[in-house]
Amino acid sequence: MTHVLGPTMSSATAAHGTLPRTTRSHATDDRGAASVFALGWVVIVLIAALVVAVATDVHVQRMRLLALADQTVLEAVGNAPRPPGDVTQAVHLTESHIRQSAAATLAAHPEAWVAGVAVTDASAADTRSASVTLARTVPLLFNLDALAPWSDGITLEVNATARAS
Repeated sequence: MTHVLGPTMSSATAAHGTLPRTTRSHATDDRGAASVFALGWVVIVLIAALVVAVATDVHVQRMRLLALADQTVLEAVGNAPRPPGDVTQAVHLTESHIRQSAAATLAAHPEAWVAGVAVTDASAADTRSASVTLARTVPLLFNLDALAPWSDGITLEVNATARAS
């Protein structure tokens, strides 16, 4: 009787009907596990980087809105009416003047993003102080599922105050 031996079988294993022993079991083979682990960390780092980028953009938008509020209130104080005849007299600020000046400053602003800015409050604590509050909803940079609660954007509100001399 002739036996056909396979490429890995010897005559001794063919006689006993057992397969040759390997030095490693296939059940504990973890080749490629480091790649999956590294890929998992890369995904986590990328998501964290995107969240940081979105937070940075929101902060920059807030700083832009604050600079616009400063400009708006300074324009209102700078264009305040003085009593006729005497330029040394103190200005007399009113809420209507502050609101009109703020609306005019926003309308004349050259940047397109200012169209979404609203004057939520314009007040005069006394006749020499002006306060302007601006609000804007900022859309998020990326449409991440981690940021889904804020998918409509984040509403920013800033306040600036100036005093006439």
